[in-house]
Amino acid sequence: FFFDSTMSGKPVLHYFDVSGRGELCKLIAAVGGLEMDVVEYPFQANGASAADKLKAGKMESEHTKAATAMGMEGCGLPIVVHGDLKINQSFACQNYLASIGPNFPKITPQQQMIDDMFQGYLEDCMGLAAGVVLSGGDPALVPKIMERVLTHLSKYIPKDGFVHGKAAPTTSDLVILVLTQALIPFGATLGEGAAECYGKFPTAVALGERAAAFPAVAKWLTNEYCCLKKPPRAARTTLPKPVLHYFDVSGRGELCKLIAAVGGLEMDVVEYPFQANGASAADKLKAGKMESEHTKAATAMGMEGCGLPIVVHGDLKINQSFACQNYLASIGPNFPKITPQQQMIDDMFQGYLEDCMGLAAGV
Repeated sequence: FFFDSTMSGKPVLHYFDVSGRGELCKLIAAVGGLEMDVVEYPFQANGASAADKLKAGKMESEHTKAATAMGMEGCGLPIVVHGDLKINQSFACQNYLASIGPNFPKITPQQQMIDDMFQGYLEDCMGLAAGVVLSGGDPALVPKIMERVLTHLSKYIPKDGFVHGKAAPTTSDLVILVLTQALIPFGATLGEGAAECYGKFPTAVALGERAAAFPAVAKWLTNEYCCLKKPPRAARTTLPKPVLHYFDVSGRGELCKLIAAVGGLEMDVVEYPFQANGASAADKLKAGKMESEHTKAATAMGMEGCGLPIVVHGDLKINQSFACQNYLASIGPNFPKITPQQQMIDDMFQGYLEDCMGLAAGV
């Protein structure tokens, strides 16, 4: 059976303004090169499980009213509408979008069953973690189910490439991307334990990173409607872009810029003519106060006597290279998540850069 998706216009995905189950639909459409409209609703739920929702009773919200208006009363999100077709339930929506995506990899029935298995495990983890957020479930159970699931799924993950050996990721690979990188519900419920949990499964984390780097996915991750790493819109920060103040040379500021670039962080740069009265703190104290463009700017922003780099982000104003570099890494949406031990390795490399920078600057 051949389906001509042009016959009924673009499909429309109805989902909340969080990652959840809907993000996998969006990722599948992105890989498949499928043009799809997204209608977004403020995240609101009266429970995680069917039992919780039935106990809580009928809920009036933007998404329940919209579902009723489209003839899907009582149906949860995601909902996909495509011409006369109206479906909900995550599996149905995900598999339908994969089936009509012109560029989505063609797989065998056996490979499809592997994808279905990965989807099922995502549902298991999603249901438990959503229960923590919505129904007061025990957050200590989240790393336990994640470890159980990732232990099993890691058996199917190759060291290189994608699960089915295709040139593009399929649903299995995208499930791992969601499991290892989604804020809602996984990052939010794992909290500070996320690095420890994911650190046990380097092959899964690496597959998630490969899937994220696939060009169609990488492009999707910059889309306004991508919610993979975002909280609900109502909770999203309204902070302006961070601003880096530094000289018109490489020096210590270049590492800040490189970190922002890797992290996909939009950042403004204010540049000053290079001028210094010494390399070390001792040299500068001996030379006395210096008047220059950058010292005047530092004073004007309430950072008198502070050297560059300086990062300003909303009410936050910091200097010192380590602090600026690590802050920009922490807020970069695409900057790799690493374990505390890996962070210490990064800090060590930064320290050695400072040693070399100080000596060379002294010359």
